[in-house]
Amino acid sequence: MLSAELLFGELDATTAAPAGLVDREDPDLPILTCPGWTIRQLATHVGRAHRWEAEIVGTRSERFIEFRSVPDAQLAAGEAVDIQSRQAADAIDERSP
Repeated sequence: MLSAELLFGELDATTAAPAGLVDREDPDLPILTCPGWTIRQLATHVGRAHRWEAEIVGTRSERFIEFRSVPDAQLAAGEAVDIQSRQAADAIDERSP
């Protein structure tokens, strides 16, 4: 079984890269491996994914929650991605046996 410590460490590590990129680079630069996407769009997507995850886990939802129903963050993109990753990890931690 994957330990909570390892899971949270991986969440933090995989979130740090796009969050740092947003803070260092022009947010309108294109992502070459994601044609048609910019750094800003990628950060918004990653942040929303973390908020979506936190909503599902935090509420123990038994119904499907639409990805687009989770609102965009109102923070600077890099900061938002970091905070939302932490919110997702906290929701998982609170619901862990």
